[in-house]
Amino acid sequence: MERCFTTPYTGKVSWDLWIENIKAVGPEHSVLSSDLGQPFNPPVEDGLALMADRLLAEGFTEDDIEVMAVRNSRWLAGADRAEEARQ
Repeated sequence: MERCFTTPYTGKVSWDLWIENIKAVGPEHSVLSSDLGQPFNPPVEDGLALMADRLLAEGFTEDDIEVMAVRNSRWLAGADRAEEARQ
C-alpha cells in the first residue's frame, strides 16, 4: 500500500487514520511516498523528514521506516533484482 505524505498533510484523511491504516497492514506492506513537488507544499526532502518524524512519534521504529521508505521501494522498482543480474 502506498502511503503518501500529502494525504494527511492536506487533510484528505486524518493523521490518526493514516497511522492506523499502516499499523493494520504493517510496515512490510507499506511504501512511503511524498506526492510533493508543487510550489504550495513543502519541498520533497522536508516532507519526507516530517513524515519520518511523525511515524517515530507514533511508535514506529527507524527500521520500520527504512522498510517502508527504502526496502519496499527498492523491491517495487526491481532495484535489487537489477543489481543481482549485473553481478
